[in-house]
Amino acid sequence: MKTKKLGKKADSKMLSLWWIFVLAFAGGIIVIGVLIFYSYEADVRNAEASILSEKIISCLADEGRLNLEFLSDDFDIYSSCALNKKAIDSGFFIKIELRDEEGNVLKTISEGKQSFDADCNISGNENIRQADYFPRCSEETINVLQGVLYVKAGSNQQGVKGI
Repeated sequence: MKTKKLGKKADSKMLSLWWIFVLAFAGGIIVIGVLIFYSYEADVRNAEASILSEKIISCLADEGRLNLEFLSDDFDIYSSCALNKKAIDSGFFIKIELRDEEGNVLKTISEGKQSFDADCNISGNENIRQADYFPRCSEETINVLQGVLYVKAGSNQQGVKGI
């Protein structure tokens, strides 16, 4: 019994079909991986607000002592705490209050998007489910020799897709 041998052309055709299948499979895996990567959205609003409030507190209070420049009338939060005014005005909010022991406000500084002050109260309410695009805020309070330093910082930076 003689077996018929396939020629070199037939071997090449069989190999090229498998090669095309392997390339298509690998390409499909790469496309799926890229789609998954770029569909992920990072929400960094809480982290940014917390970092901003901690930065302000560390700038204004050192070991329970208030930076006395804060009490002056010409105090500039941007230069004193190394903040970027353009960045704060574009998507952040800062509210700083110095209160005495009775709760009376001695000095207030408010910068950035002023509507975030009320918006943060809405987004923090767990009964409201439609506040996904509202800013997130961080509130910090620290006791200093001159009273109580209250810092509220908000962020509405949505983050980018595909970090």
